[in-house]
Amino acid sequence: MTLRVESSSGAAGFTLIELALVAVTLGVLLVSAVPHVRRGVESMQTERTAFQLAQMLRTARVLAISEGCAIDWAVGMGNNAQRVSLELNDSACAGKALPARMARTMAVLPPLHVEPVGRIRFSPDGTSQSTTIVVTDATLPRYHITVDGSTSLVQTRAGAPPSTP
Repeated sequence: MTLRVESSSGAAGFTLIELALVAVTLGVLLVSAVPHVRRGVESMQTERTAFQLAQMLRTARVLAISEGCAIDWAVGMGNNAQRVSLELNDSACAGKALPARMARTMAVLPPLHVEPVGRIRFSPDGTSQSTTIVVTDATLPRYHITVDGSTSLVQTRAGAPPSTP
């Protein structure tokens, strides 16, 4: 016994050419979308890193004031990545340690890069070195993080560098 299914309109389905055209069209759309999706993911990673770095700077300021010790925010080179850390760096506070919940270290992985490499010291009186940190993504400056020296306030801006008065 054979089972036959017939449509009421008499059409049997799609032809091979129609299916091939749909497959080619979908393939072209997917291939053109992949670079845009990749750039979007890289952009989100850059933004996340910039905001994490800014938060670490704010944490250094709060720790310096609350602990009464100078805190260094340091950027150095590690194994194939930049290392960013908070360090207690004050001889008057020998024997103290950063609170475990705030002791922070993070890696900045390529293609992201942080300029300049060095240290920013936050003092217990709420001041720090004035500086602008640039987070680049494949040679394009994406975020500028500015630290005001007199207040140690941290601002993050996307795109062009902040204007100087």
